[in-house]
Amino acid sequence: MTMFLLLAAGVAYFFDAYRVALAFFGFSILENLLVVLRATINPTWVVQKRIEAGVDVDILRPGKHVFSLIATKVLLLWILAFFAYQVSLQAGLL
Repeated sequence: MTMFLLLAAGVAYFFDAYRVALAFFGFSILENLLVVLRATINPTWVVQKRIEAGVDVDILRPGKHVFSLIATKVLLLWILAFFAYQVSLQAGLL
C-alpha cells in the first residue's frame, strides 16, 4: 500500500500538484504509523504475517521480528517526513 501511495505522490509531484502529493505523503505516513502501533500492541500479528508471507520466523524470539519491523518503519517515517517537508515547501505551505 505504501508503494502505491508513494507512486501516486511522485506522479502528482511530477505534474506540479504539490498539495495532492503532500496528501499522499500524509496518507503514507499515517499508514506506517498505524502499522507501528499495531505491531506494538499485538506483536503476534507481526509473526503471523511473516509466516503467511513465507519468511523465516524465529518462534522462540518473536520480539526480534517486532523490533526489526519497528526500526524499519521508523527509518521510513523519517524519510517520508523529510520528503513531505520538501513538498510542503514547494507547495508554499511553509
